[in-house]
Amino acid sequence: MLAGSITPSKVSGVALVASLADAKGDIIAATAADTVARVPVGNNGDLLVASSGATPGLAWRAPSPITASATGVTLDRANPVYTFTGGSVTATLPTASTHTGVRFLIRNAGTGTVTVSGITGLTIPGTGYVDVVSDGSAWVVFEGAYATSAVGLASYRWNQATSAWRLIAYDSGLRQTSSWDVAGTVTGDALPTGWEPRTGEAGWIRWLRTRDTATVFVRVIQASAASPDPIIIPSGFLAQDDIQALIPMPTVAQTRAWAVIGEDQLRRASSNVFTIGDASGEFAMSWPAVPTLPTSLPGTQVTAPV
Repeated sequence: MLAGSITPSKVSGVALVASLADAKGDIIAATAADTVARVPVGNNGDLLVASSGATPGLAWRAPSPITASATGVTLDRANPVYTFTGGSVTATLPTASTHTGVRFLIRNAGTGTVTVSGITGLTIPGTGYVDVVSDGSAWVVFEGAYATSAVGLASYRWNQATSAWRLIAYDSGLRQTSSWDVAGTVTGDALPTGWEPRTGEAGWIRWLRTRDTATVFVRVIQASAASPDPIIIPSGFLAQDDIQALIPMPTVAQTRAWAVIGEDQLRRASSNVFTIGDASGEFAMSWPAVPTLPTSLPGTQVTAPV
């Protein structure tokens, strides 16, 4: 096969002349014994594939998305791009040793999980892709990324060093578990024993998880007992370590030490006690969250994850 501007020459005794090529990118292919023909250049991005139905035995073909059936599909080197738009499916890679240097782009644009058979443990659980290549002995992930909005919004990238997905961003959206109006009517979860709305002021308890950090937002909550029960932190927002922060309490013109104790309790620090009538203004308190992301979200959505 010769390409480009061919100068007259002898190949096995047969002369090929430059006039056989008409355009940039034309190639020459054998149509039969001792017979050649021009194969016109294809469109940008087309693939050159063997085609017994074409006169020269070769044809240009645009790569097309593959929508797999429920039983999955075995990837073919003739089409390096596979886009799955259905439910969960298995994409099976061919034998690596006979596909050295071959590369596949596998995309999940559907509603399920794409399992890539041929690389141990590799799945694409959300909208995203993996770019894989054969090194002659095994298939390896060159790069990949995916996002899922099943519980909050999470984004992952492939970590080549660990051969695993790495969380790069997470947002639960702002969630509200309790709120109350100026009349003191509580909506959502009941306040823990010993807490009540402050007369004439609306308020709430809200939560936000962003990757490694959890935050609580509290507006105007008042102690109705000297030792009120703790506010329980939702699963997925738990703290890695105990922390405390000084929070202004306008009703007593001083601060009180609030603390996260035992990973799931928001309350006064152990060396302090509330007095009846202690009331917060509006405050936020953050802590390093446990690595495990929420499997469900508390309360109702105030703002969507971004």
